[in-house]
Amino acid sequence: MRQGLTSSSFFGNQARRRFAGRLVSVLLAALQVVSLFPMSASAQAKGGAPGQFLSWGTGARSMGMGKAFSAIADDATSVYWNPAAMVQAERKELSAMHVTLFKDTAYDSISYVHPTSRAGTLGLNFTRLLSSGFEKIGISIDPKSQEIVKLEKLGTFDDLQQAYTLAYGKQFTEKMSIGVSVKQISHQMDTFKQGFVAVDAAFFGREFFPHHRIALVGQNIVSQVSGQTDDQLPLTVRVGNAYSLLRDRINLGLDITQNSFSGLGYNFGAEYWVLRWAALRLGIEAHSEGIAETSVGLGLKHRNYSLDVAMAIHELGMSQRVSASWRFGRSVKSSQREETQSLIEQGHEMFRQGNYLQAIQKFSAALDVNPSNKEVQAMVAKLQDIVSDLPKAPSGDVGRLVASGVKAYMDGDLNGAYDSFRAAFDKEPENGQLMNLTNRLAKQTNRPMVERPKGASAAARWTLVDQKLHDALQAIYEGRYDVAIQKCDEVLRIEPTNVVAIGRMGAAFFLLGERDKAVALWKRALELDPTHRPAIEYLQQLGEYKR
Repeated sequence: MRQGLTSSSFFGNQARRRFAGRLVSVLLAALQVVSLFPMSASAQAKGGAPGQFLSWGTGARSMGMGKAFSAIADDATSVYWNPAAMVQAERKELSAMHVTLFKDTAYDSISYVHPTSRAGTLGLNFTRLLSSGFEKIGISIDPKSQEIVKLEKLGTFDDLQQAYTLAYGKQFTEKMSIGVSVKQISHQMDTFKQGFVAVDAAFFGREFFPHHRIALVGQNIVSQVSGQTDDQLPLTVRVGNAYSLLRDRINLGLDITQNSFSGLGYNFGAEYWVLRWAALRLGIEAHSEGIAETSVGLGLKHRNYSLDVAMAIHELGMSQRVSASWRFGRSVKSSQREETQSLIEQGHEMFRQGNYLQAIQKFSAALDVNPSNKEVQAMVAKLQDIVSDLPKAPSGDVGRLVASGVKAYMDGDLNGAYDSFRAAFDKEPENGQLMNLTNRLAKQTNRPMVERPKGASAAARWTLVDQKLHDALQAIYEGRYDVAIQKCDEVLRIEPTNVVAIGRMGAAFFLLGERDKAVALWKRALELDPTHRPAIEYLQQLGEYKR
């Protein structure tokens, strides 16, 4: 049994690099702002702050790395260290830790992460510090002499501190994710009780630089106190950096923490996977007064199971930490790949049907599942340009031209897209959507703008197809047969059955000396229009005409 007083005595790329540089500057600026907060003189020692037991960490792996884990946090303990980093978990994972600190004093923690393919990652954590066996003593004092005249044993009491955490993390771009957690903290010692509810917020970024990860975690940003106390939880900001080498066999972590009560602290850790299944670790935890704790650790893993052991040396002596983890369930990455592929296929089908608004909805849903899919990112960006003017392709021949133009635009062929949209507009010159799309591409390709016809000029309009057929004929007269073939081909992309374009292309091939191609084209023209006079005359001269 421990001797103690009654409980009442205890109340006391260049663009990417620029972005990354700005982001790091913001993180450091946030740390500098918190460093300006006044520190309570009575709480300079960490043990004086309420809820301080939560700064002891969880998971023997992180403790073996000196608690420099906020930017690494790729296992179930990320619920505790950085809820934004929970998105790194690919499977459900359960982790538990037990630490015997001193006689009758134990520190326990259980963490669980539950990743989903679209809804982000959920996490739970339970942490407890229990000191038991305190002896409660009642005393009687002589009112005259003020001497103790009687000591009476009243039994024992425990000192119990515990916290429940519910966390959520969501990846919102390929490289960045955010997280938030809500904690319910309680402290009970004999008849004394106090409680807190607090909110944490976190940021996690990766690959702004190769093999580099960063973290920003704000703890107790919002807190509410209840019970027999006026204590307040300290506002804490942690900035983390992590760097990996040798294909992630070596992991280095550096955390800088500013606590509004206890001041500035530093954590450094290193992990080296000597074998695929075995790792060695070391770490240092320090504050302004010097090194507070040094640690070493060993990690073992086999299939879905991990076992981690850490040994720490601190001012109160030495302590061991042991934790175990179990990963189970299907990989969320596999589910994401299947769901993403299904949504992409549905989007392509909507696209082929000319339902561009529905297509972009499917592609956007695929990005919600996998924000890193660059192909879908590009398709969504381009479709957004189309959908703003044309949510759905028209029907009939105009719809065919529009679909051809959209496909060319998605493939990066801006001139082909302009030709198709211009031809569609020529057929429906009153269609404002087609006019807007055509003129937007005209600006990008430096081609002629279009406008709605006025009055009687509509019947006498010189269409894009008319212009290209004229240019083809002029090129034949000038001996530029390759240009003539190109112009006719552009017409046939717009109107695959344009007999004039087929005939003139045949003439250009014949003048280039390619008789067989010319004959085949003229015969094709006659299949479409048996009365097409130029094709009949050409074939008669070559002896190829058959009635």
